[in-house]
Amino acid sequence: MAQTVTSISPFLNADDVSVNQNITINFSEGMDNSTINSSTVIISGSQRGVYSGSFSYGTNSATFDPDDSFFAGEIITVIVTEGV
Repeated sequence: MAQTVTSISPFLNADDVSVNQNITINFSEGMDNSTINSSTVIISGSQRGVYSGSFSYGTNSATFDPDDSFFAGEIITVIVTEGV
């Protein structure tokens, strides 16, 4: 069975999220960390476009730490491609 994304934090339609918030993606099982990067996980904002940043890894998770703060009120989209 293929791995799946089980949750993302902050969750869908979350309100009052800090502009300095990291984004954590939780997977159904352990992932190959070498496949999780800015080419396979795309974080984009409705005002800024694609964000650059770095990833850190947990057992079944990856956390994105953006280089720049998000804009207040910005809608953030997380795309996890099949390359992960």
